[in-house]
Amino acid sequence: SNCEVEHCDADYWIFSDRRGLRRSPINLDFELVVSPDHQFMYVGEVQSGPEGPKAHLMRIELKTMSLRRVANCAAPVLSPSKRSIGCRDASGNVHRFPLPDGPLTLVHTIDLGKKRIYSDAHSGVTLPAVRFIADNRIRIVTLTQGGDEEDIEEANWVESPRPPPK
Repeated sequence: SNCEVEHCDADYWIFSDRRGLRRSPINLDFELVVSPDHQFMYVGEVQSGPEGPKAHLMRIELKTMSLRRVANCAAPVLSPSKRSIGCRDASGNVHRFPLPDGPLTLVHTIDLGKKRIYSDAHSGVTLPAVRFIADNRIRIVTLTQGGDEEDIEEANWVESPRPPPK
């Protein structure tokens, strides 16, 4: 890593038994999900821009290290069935992304009332990943206001349909 007073640049690496150590095509600062078949790694990121925050779910093909944006959400977490990813858009809403290619489906819209999602100049919007509290139930924690308050909601999770047999 290369650190200055308020900032560090870091190199990110991915190691596998088959291919050894390789440089990641993207920063791995956030939650990571490896597909059950070990073909892909999903990385979420939230970027700030003039139009506000944007959430992106990026997919790294582990064989070639190619990178592709696959959905407008971040904070990925693998569902208990391992058939889909739960993730959050820039407004904090929860979506389901069936593996490996989607499409993205809205699962739950958060209700913050008059509160706003916490954001600061250094780290931007903070979106914690949802937590599965049962196979069909999630807990959504959203940092609000000054970063010291939490909105906690629970919602039903409807899993992606099973793929047809080959």
